[in-house]
Amino acid sequence: MEKCILCDRKGEKHHIIHKKDGGLNIKINYLYLCSKHHRGENSPHRNSLIDLEYKLELQEQLFYLFRKQYYSFEEIQDILETSKSITKKVVKNLRHYKNGYKSHDIVKALMGGKIYQNNLKKS
Repeated sequence: MEKCILCDRKGEKHHIIHKKDGGLNIKINYLYLCSKHHRGENSPHRNSLIDLEYKLELQEQLFYLFRKQYYSFEEIQDILETSKSITKKVVKNLRHYKNGYKSHDIVKALMGGKIYQNNLKKS
């Protein structure tokens, strides 16, 4: 049983990049939240700032994982710990250069076709 990352109660799988927005069902794209933190008032489904925070954290993690300029299909598959068919979905619309796939393009594809900006105000 997976536990909520915020309170240790029984967790539900939350897709950071929602499937309807191009998110894939891969380990890096989800985290576990209890029902309160998943669907409650202060949840990513009801609070756009919380949703953006999770997206920015994922994006930062992806840029860290894909810090070289180019990656081969096999390297992408290894880094993401995905099957060949899922990796094909990631690279489906990406341009393949002589040296491989560009890291920025990979991250953008994994983020549902967007690069998010940190517009969160710190108090």
